[in-house]
Amino acid sequence: MGLYTGHKILLEGLAVLYCLECGKKWEDGTACPECGGTLLAQDAYVAELKKRAGQDDADAQNRLGVAYITGDGIEQDYAEAKACFMKAVGQEDAEAQYNLGLMYRKGLGVQQNDAEAARCFQKAARQGHAKAQNNLGELYRKGEGVQQNFAEAARWFQKAAEQGHAVAQNSLGELYREGEGVQQDPTEAATWYLKAVEQGDEEAQRRLAAMCRESECVKQNYEEAVKLFRKATEQNDAEAQYNLGLRLAYGLGVKQDCTQALQWFMKAAAQGVVDAQYKLGLMYRTGTGVGQNLAESVRWYRKASEQGHEKARTALRELNC
Repeated sequence: MGLYTGHKILLEGLAVLYCLECGKKWEDGTACPECGGTLLAQDAYVAELKKRAGQDDADAQNRLGVAYITGDGIEQDYAEAKACFMKAVGQEDAEAQYNLGLMYRKGLGVQQNDAEAARCFQKAARQGHAKAQNNLGELYRKGEGVQQNFAEAARWFQKAAEQGHAVAQNSLGELYREGEGVQQDPTEAATWYLKAVEQGDEEAQRRLAAMCRESECVKQNYEEAVKLFRKATEQNDAEAQYNLGLRLAYGLGVKQDCTQALQWFMKAAAQGVVDAQYKLGLMYRTGTGVGQNLAESVRWYRKASEQGHEKARTALRELNC
């Protein structure tokens, strides 16, 4: 539930340049590889943000507020952060609404206030902000800052989950599993758990594995899916290869076998499936289903990174590559 910064995380000690347009960080260059915006050194970037914020640029006000929160290029100052967020909120900026909500949720420079956090999250959520939708769902589920309402929790989790928010997908799966705010539906629960699992959510992985053991219906569905994926792999279908590897890796509808999973990921990755390339990088890095090999890990992370895989890019930075 971190602040929305739009920034990439780089290793300490590396030269950092900031994109003036999107705020993302890069190690070198003159233009942002993603949006083409001008890259500036930290001091120049903060100075330009202050200039634009003074001209009522809501995005700059929000990003300046984030800088004050994190102390990134400027002295940390929660009061200034709140002031920046408030100016952007006055212009209905969704990210600023979300970040102000986090300040109240966490008590950063303000008295902790879940009711105020909920009001901020709701404003951003109504504008389609997935993280705010997820956080609002969590408040409704727990009854913190709002009256507990599982139906409302499910509604907001659904909106965030449909935008690919892994935590919301896991939470929505749990509501379907328990029948809280929605009609109990093990199959629907498994569907949302799997979406979260595909993004690396470990809690969803544990819950889905448990459902495959406990629910005959879910078990049969996954066993049938495995059969279909195996059949499709006979036609060298890359997505089927990846999906079969995923189920072998987590033991979904089939006995867990990370060595076999790696072989199917390898086949899919060779055909350019970016998630399979990332999985290979992860497995070689951790020694899962194969001997640990950092050189191979980096090789596959780079292939995924070249296709824009954010987690692969983060992994490369963690490995200082």
